[in-house]
Amino acid sequence: MKSYIVTAGYDKLTERDDFLKSQQNSKWGAHDHIVFDRVLQDLNSQPQPFFSTIFTLSSHEPFEIPIARKFKGTDETALFRNSVYYTDWALGRFLQEARRQPWYDNTLLVLAADHGHQLPGDNSVEDPAKFRIPLVLAGGALRPEVRGRVVSDLGSQTDVVATLLAQLHLPTTPYRWSRDLLRPVRQPSAFYCYTDGFGFATPAGLLLFDNVSRREIRRDTGVPTSQLQQGQAYEQLTYADYLAK
Repeated sequence: MKSYIVTAGYDKLTERDDFLKSQQNSKWGAHDHIVFDRVLQDLNSQPQPFFSTIFTLSSHEPFEIPIARKFKGTDETALFRNSVYYTDWALGRFLQEARRQPWYDNTLLVLAADHGHQLPGDNSVEDPAKFRIPLVLAGGALRPEVRGRVVSDLGSQTDVVATLLAQLHLPTTPYRWSRDLLRPVRQPSAFYCYTDGFGFATPAGLLLFDNVSRREIRRDTGVPTSQLQQGQAYEQLTYADYLAK
């Protein structure tokens, strides 16, 4: 993760060693609300304009939280639900305080998850429900007429960058695997991969393919054969692009 962030060109990193041991959980680092408090402190002394990324971790196993549990039980599902409740609480607390800051009116907040989880439904490794993540654009920089708008088109995590750059009238061509989610296209799609397989969704439905058995394990009614070829081409080309870097 640190290598990825350094390669991306961030000017300053605030990492685990910058927090007291008492502020950290037993495995990953500082609890979410501690991190948010530090972000507020740092942004208030940051020259504008700024670009800042916050990475939360308390909703990751082993799901340890520093506040009272909301849901009963000690099984993994209960622990997971409590960890997500805690992160939601910490995020709400952060947003309430952020609204009081002088930089808020000119700031766009982008809220997204890096991945899903098999809980709470114990989804299988290829289940599309495991790969659905939130994307919320908020903050004072949003124009009043677009606040509360819901975009239901298919999209992927990689589309976030082109969507944001397009709003700033900045070039998106370096991001060949990204598209502007706010610009209509003839066939929106979403690709995801997992161990030994991939899923490819379009408005026609979902197709799942297993790379070991070389067979489809799901094809929704109405999904054409060409969608399999599109999914295979996407997987092949993205991996080739990655290996060439």
